Amino acid sequence: MKDNDKSMVYIPSSGFVLRKAWEKESGEYTINLGVYCSGLRSGSNGIYVGFEIDESLIDAYNQDITQRYSGQIEMLPKEYWSIESNEVFIPKGDVDGNIPIIINTDKLKQSGLKYGEIRYAIPVRLTGSSEYKLHGTPEMLTSIIGVTLNKPIFYFRDNRLEQSTLASCLLYSNKPVVQKYYLISEGIETDKEYTVEVVAHPDFLAANQLLLPSDAWKLESNKVKFEKGYTEAPLAVTIYPDKIEFLKTFYLPISISSVSNYSFDENRSTLLLKLEVKNDYEWSYISKMMVTNTTTKRNSSHQVDKKPISIASDIIEMQMATNDTVAGKEADNKYFNLKIIPTDNKQKWNVELIKTRRSPATLELTPDKESYYDWDYETFHLFYRFKDSGGNYIEVEEIMEAQF
Repeated sequence: MKDNDKSMVYIPSSGFVLRKAWEKESGEYTINLGVYCSGLRSGSNGIYVGFEIDESLIDAYNQDITQRYSGQIEMLPKEYWSIESNEVFIPKGDVDGNIPIIINTDKLKQSGLKYGEIRYAIPVRLTGSSEYKLHGTPEMLTSIIGVTLNKPIFYFRDNRLEQSTLASCLLYSNKPVVQKYYLISEGIETDKEYTVEVVAHPDFLAANQLLLPSDAWKLESNKVKFEKGYTEAPLAVTIYPDKIEFLKTFYLPISISSVSNYSFDENRSTLLLKLEVKNDYEWSYISKMMVTNTTTKRNSSHQVDKKPISIASDIIEMQMATNDTVAGKEADNKYFNLKIIPTDNKQKWNVELIKTRRSPATLELTPDKESYYDWDYETFHLFYRFKDSGGNYIEVEEIMEAQF
């Protein structure tokens, strides 16, 4: 907010600004130019701000070779637009108001103006204020509103226009995952409902991109409904992680095939999903252990750094400890596999300890003690035990916290 400690009236969107006039069924679209009053107090009774249409602003713009559209801007003919008043009112307690400019999009289309073409403009200059001064910088009192004609459109928020790919890393699970991707509308009349139909588009993929297997996904519906009053709507896609090959990357292109009204943007009509099943436990861990000999009752605590030796879709192989802790000498280090089993409670996913040829023969989870994985905090809480050479149970309480 410019000069906010001083009371001044000006146009925030000063200079040359582009505004889209959306082609509506009614044939009219309103462009609003904001007028702002800075300062720590609003007007005592509201503020009336006068303005005029000043075609000399366009002449000056076209003569300035530093301007982007210099030499190509014309005054928008009066039959294409209208303004009901030559002043704007900023109510008491407010800091801004709007100059509403009504564009006749039917006539604008008949003029031969191409969609998105930048040719016409409306030049506005503030002329006075009923309370407080106009801004002291002349440039802050004028705006050249470049008007383009545009078709209302539908498109994917994440789309192929900038070659953006919406990547998802899914945790391996035999439970389906529902993901939502959003369709956007621009310029539509929100007092109506609209339907957009979508379809998988395998031909969109490049030669080196693997198509997601057909049994690994499902559209909840190929019709997306825009409710009244809304300019975006979700597309629900169900993904089946257990149907996706681990450690490979797959793609799923989904394209808009038709819309009930208006049209869709060809350049932004395809959503390209990039999917891979991840094991979310591939991190390095800080491991804190309490080791107890259940016979002698002697115990000791240790803190070591760990990293999985190998990974699979739902299993990691971990070293039990480092040398000078549970495992003794480094050559005697032991290992185990942990299988993670997702549950509805993300703070307590089940774990299963699986012995390998490098595990102690007597290794097991400690009975009557709960071992689990906390998905929210990326932390394993483990209780396990095994027998030493003397037949005594060694119990380990271990907390492994992921380090990113």
